[in-house]
Amino acid sequence: MGIGEKLILTTGDIKGELVQEVFIVKGIFRTGLKNIDENLIFIPLSTAQTLLNLGNKIHEIVYLLNNAYQSKALKPLLIKKLQEKYQKRYEVLSWEEFFPSLASTIRMFDFSVVLMTLLLFMLVSLLIGNTLIMSFQERYFEFGVLLALGTSPGHIRLMILAEVAGLAFF
Repeated sequence: MGIGEKLILTTGDIKGELVQEVFIVKGIFRTGLKNIDENLIFIPLSTAQTLLNLGNKIHEIVYLLNNAYQSKALKPLLIKKLQEKYQKRYEVLSWEEFFPSLASTIRMFDFSVVLMTLLLFMLVSLLIGNTLIMSFQERYFEFGVLLALGTSPGHIRLMILAEVAGLAFF
């Protein structure tokens, strides 16, 4: 499917009857989730109302928030406002409830980022530790000579700490 091509939409209207409409594709967007990308389209509200025989009613309202994680906090307020204004009960879903597969994918991605960061940190720590151990083993006799020349053990520890700090920060 490409821009400028015809798309035939077949769906059920408010009465459950099959209806069809031909649309020309004006643009394409991708969410990164194949299931959503293959099944989601955006059409003008008036066209959807005509196609689904809704009259001037609407089937769904979507709010775009600056922070998607505000949706859970906003949900009770939105339910209250809708009930006050229209004296009807409405179903209000957060994006995580509406797209549980997307929410699950995001949680899985967040977990994998944390896991990869921890693995990388552990790998770098092991490499630095290995470098330090090899360095100390190679200079074992040098430390003995420094002690024999009168260098205090505290100064040797300070020298080792400076080397560790240098490797850790650079």
